[in-house]
Amino acid sequence: MDTKQEFKSHYLANKKTYTLAILLIIFFGVWTLVRETGFRVGESGLIEIQKIAAGSSVFIDGDLVEEVVSGVSTISTDVSPGNHTILVSRENFWPWTKTIEISKEDVGQSLRSLFR
Repeated sequence: MDTKQEFKSHYLANKKTYTLAILLIIFFGVWTLVRETGFRVGESGLIEIQKIAAGSSVFIDGDLVEEVVSGVSTISTDVSPGNHTILVSRENFWPWTKTIEISKEDVGQSLRSLFR
């Protein structure tokens, strides 16, 4: 029996084991990705803030999301359903704040033309 035929007969005899091993590897890879990135399916909304001027800092629920260094920026971030407070601050300007509610049905809310 040549090597190719030996491999084929070995594979066919252990086909279920190989299939199970491949499925387990895929499952644990996806599980690790979800666990490490905090990815949630169907449980998040999108907040998008457009036209943020250079020098601005954007906070959502007290956490710094982004500091705009130069140019005009658009910020998009996923959030869980519920109330969220957005704060945009910039030196020599009054801070802008707004509390919004993201429901499970929301795709997102867009806040346009800040610090224009």
